[in-house]
Amino acid sequence: MNKLNALVFFGILLFVSACRVSQPIDNTVRFYIGTYTSSGSEGIYMARFDTLTGMVSADTLLARLPNPSYLNLSADGQWLMAVSESGGVAPNVFSYRVQPNGELVLADTLRYNGQGACYVSEYAAGAWVVSNYGSGSVTFIKTDSLGKFRPDGQQVQHVGSGPNADRQQQPHAHSAMVDPAGRYVYVADLGTDRMMVYNPHGDTVRCVAQIATASGSGPRHFAFHPSSKVMATLNELHQTVDVWMPDSTGVYADLCHTVLLLPDTLRDGGTAADIHFSPDGRFLYASNRGNHAVVAFAVDANSFELTPVQHYLEGISRPRNFVIDPSGRFLLVANQDGDNIVVLQRDLHTGLLSPTGHQLEVKSPVCLKFD
Repeated sequence: MNKLNALVFFGILLFVSACRVSQPIDNTVRFYIGTYTSSGSEGIYMARFDTLTGMVSADTLLARLPNPSYLNLSADGQWLMAVSESGGVAPNVFSYRVQPNGELVLADTLRYNGQGACYVSEYAAGAWVVSNYGSGSVTFIKTDSLGKFRPDGQQVQHVGSGPNADRQQQPHAHSAMVDPAGRYVYVADLGTDRMMVYNPHGDTVRCVAQIATASGSGPRHFAFHPSSKVMATLNELHQTVDVWMPDSTGVYADLCHTVLLLPDTLRDGGTAADIHFSPDGRFLYASNRGNHAVVAFAVDANSFELTPVQHYLEGISRPRNFVIDPSGRFLLVANQDGDNIVVLQRDLHTGLLSPTGHQLEVKSPVCLKFD
């Protein structure tokens, strides 16, 4: 290579390197917002979140439908399923294909027997479970490669009641989710004080265990630790968290310990709502409506015992749902009564939450899901 060619070659290298350096890094990710539509919202929205700064972009309406109170994405990110919570009317489940730009294209709608659909999640590829709070039933459904609902769905009716005459006169299936191994589907039933465990694989859905929680506790939501070693259940009525380990059969049925969500002085009028572990498993967070708080617990690395480290109140208004962003540095809270989504900074070392000043105005947000 002569000197002229060498100079040209290195000049091109410098130019290409400069172009690469000057290209901005996109730190934004999409997230979807489910809402109640009786006070101004129209359905499912999408917004963008900057994982570096914590800033939230303006929301975009993607799908008009009544009360999409819970959403979930498939493991491959190609499908979004939404339930339309409609009181005493037979619920609808909406299947959407997610486009490359995040927009939703309706693939199919399913109406089935049941009341008050409030939760949906994928337990296997193309297989979903829906909890029906009003009728106390659980619906197992499947979709084909085009997102169309198959006709071989199954429904399981829960039975029983609890001691709370106002809230537990009948079964109230709430959250439903598959365990980390993909083996069993767990369903929290607030009305019967049970965690129902199902084997959904095979021709017929089969109940394999019923885990009794404290009488009158009202289990609502639950989360599995990233290590898969424990499951934490959030009890709405008692405002407590139970921590469970697997028994000899692999079912999370051995109760380790129970902690109060809030001190006795703050518990009046509260109802526990949502629960999530941090990505590293060192902290657990739970929201409490009525008392308008997000509670942070430190998780012991060996015993998984929970120690409260913070009761965060600033800017919180009926926090029905919340989510930790993909970076783990922020926690986004859906304030149902505050008509906004607030962004909190999460200290990775202490687990403590602090305000960022960032928020997004949305009428009655009740579910947040990152793409």
